[in-house]
Amino acid sequence: MSRGEQVTESQLSELCEQVENHREDKDRLRILKNVLRTEEFFFTVAQIATIVPLLKFGDPKVEAAIALHSRLLDPSEDYGPVLDLFKFKEDKDTINAAISS
Repeated sequence: MSRGEQVTESQLSELCEQVENHREDKDRLRILKNVLRTEEFFFTVAQIATIVPLLKFGDPKVEAAIALHSRLLDPSEDYGPVLDLFKFKEDKDTINAAISS
């Protein structure tokens, strides 16, 4: 069951561009969280899997995956493709713990 309207490809492209315009992951995460706070965007897992790699390292990337999960269009959709973007089991476990609670 979906919770809202899916972000359009144009909106997704604009969001990715806004995030990419910053060099540091902390700034990229801040921009992403600001957009999520102010816009009613909902995403598919595939769209989230496009956004998360824009953050390159550790904690900001994990935070992005967690924040974006709260905007998953269909919460029952398998989040595996996003988790597969992470090399370390610890990161995957952190995300799973956050999205399961």
